[in-house]
Amino acid sequence: AGGEEGAGETTEFKRTPYEEWKKAREEAGKKAKEAEEKRREKAREAEREATRRKAAANKTEEKDEVELDEEDAKLVSEIAKKGYCHFRRQQSDEEKELIGSIAPQKITDSAPVPAAGGGASSPPPFAPERLDSKAKQPGGGGGGGSAWNSGNTWEESDCSEWARGALKRHLASGRFNSGAEDVTKCSDEALVAAVDALKPTNSEGGEAGALDQLSRLAASLARVEAKVGKVRKVDGDASLAVVRGTKRYLFDLSAEIDYEVSVDESFGMDESAESTEPARQFVYKGKLFVSDLNSVDLRGVEIANKPDPKKAPTPEHKARVQGAIEGLKKDILKRCVSSFQTEFMTKF
Repeated sequence: AGGEEGAGETTEFKRTPYEEWKKAREEAGKKAKEAEEKRREKAREAEREATRRKAAANKTEEKDEVELDEEDAKLVSEIAKKGYCHFRRQQSDEEKELIGSIAPQKITDSAPVPAAGGGASSPPPFAPERLDSKAKQPGGGGGGGSAWNSGNTWEESDCSEWARGALKRHLASGRFNSGAEDVTKCSDEALVAAVDALKPTNSEGGEAGALDQLSRLAASLARVEAKVGKVRKVDGDASLAVVRGTKRYLFDLSAEIDYEVSVDESFGMDESAESTEPARQFVYKGKLFVSDLNSVDLRGVEIANKPDPKKAPTPEHKARVQGAIEGLKKDILKRCVSSFQTEFMTKF
């Protein structure tokens, strides 16, 4: 039992004086070694620094000898003595003769101002002037450029918003008509041609054949009018460019148009005395799509027709309606587009 209790306790051993002395000697040697290593590192670092400074000095001397000529060396020497301050620089006699004194001068409130009575006065102060982009200068952008563009270089102004509105306005006036409101006003040639075109459709004749001939006669002599109902939208861009003093009007536009064609067979007769509507009128509708309307080549403008299937013309009116649509296309190309281009060139 006593042995077991002794086994659980920690036994401490005391060092002998020799061991204490040995340990202290080892620690002292270690510290001395570390101190010596630090001293040697400092010496090596100092030697490296001295080498770098010497190399830098040699490099600066070489650079000065290679790159600096006599004038540059003199300037560097002068800067080293007087610094970079401009007003501290001493002018030579030649410089004083050329540019005068460069010493700063105090500005006082007693500086001379223009005399009211026309006496001696100092020059008037500079007054800024506004440069209007549309103003012309006598010797500047003579071709319509801005006042600032005296060199007649390329200058471009955006006119897209105005051009879309103007084209929409001109297209809305598109119209074509043929025939007469009153049959008595038809020309002799038209009457003869209409009668000659009649061909019996009923071999037995009778009332049905006569009515058919009268119907076709009325269709051939009727007044037909095609007009633009509504310009739904106009897309594209337009600009005014001034190149070497010459104006160039540039545009690339497209449009979608609603049209209607009316065939009036009443020949001036109204439905009643109170009504102003024609007694016998047929209306057909559709859309026109204008594309490739550009300033490069107006001959390449395309107008596609899309008739309303719910308002398709009858066989008797088909030829007249088609002719009226073609006439409306020509009016848009020759008159509406031409008037738009003229207004564009006149306004800008």
